[in-house]
Amino acid sequence: MIGFKKIVQILSIIAIFHQFLPAQGKKMQIFSTNGTVITLPVAYIDSINFVDIIAPIEQGIVTDIDNNTYATVKIGDQWWMAENLRVTHYRNGDPIPKVTDNTEWDNLTTGAYCYYNNIDSNGVIYGALYNKYAAFNSRNIAPAGWHHATDDDWNKLIDNLGLSGFYGQEGLALKSTTGWLYNGNGIDCFGFNALPTGIRASHIGFNLIGNATIFYSNSLYSIWALNSSHEIIQMHDMPDNNGYSIRCVKD
Repeated sequence: MIGFKKIVQILSIIAIFHQFLPAQGKKMQIFSTNGTVITLPVAYIDSINFVDIIAPIEQGIVTDIDNNTYATVKIGDQWWMAENLRVTHYRNGDPIPKVTDNTEWDNLTTGAYCYYNNIDSNGVIYGALYNKYAAFNSRNIAPAGWHHATDDDWNKLIDNLGLSGFYGQEGLALKSTTGWLYNGNGIDCFGFNALPTGIRASHIGFNLIGNATIFYSNSLYSIWALNSSHEIIQMHDMPDNNGYSIRCVKD
């Protein structure tokens, strides 16, 4: 876990700035070594200072009913898990069945989980993938004192990232610095460490590892997605019987 993160990466930055031309309509582009390009209208820029801005990341831990320990980070006034949930029991101790067969998974009407490609070690790295019956179960899947993130939680996170200078680039700020295909790595400024976990798609099977991570919202019928080709985080309608990741927020 990264304890501190540079907000501005200044390794081999090339600034294109038309300083001798009228500012109207002109833009400055900053190119970083990880392939990220940040574009700003020149009219918005008062001055340019090359400084090393270090922002402390408040960190903690939380433990689930299985005694799994998760890193946590504070973003704005929210405490988020910095890892995907991998619990295999509801909060009351009832087990969540592990289902590996695709046909059985597609026809479930009760809670279940799996690991990507049914490989247990993927659960350690990426967490578990849950179906909606586990995600929205009344027995509660989150650790005590925490809850499965809602639409309001995700929207507040986006607002907090925007206030920190990442408006329109929230996904870039949340994605891990490695593992994403097609030059889709993020800069993980806040320690959220969103890995490209992939999903389990109904009637298709495991898909999109390296390309996407999709989180359930605890507000029914919506999911929140990060992918390699976008710097934003997107909300979508929730398809039936897919397997997605879960992040939790402190009550």
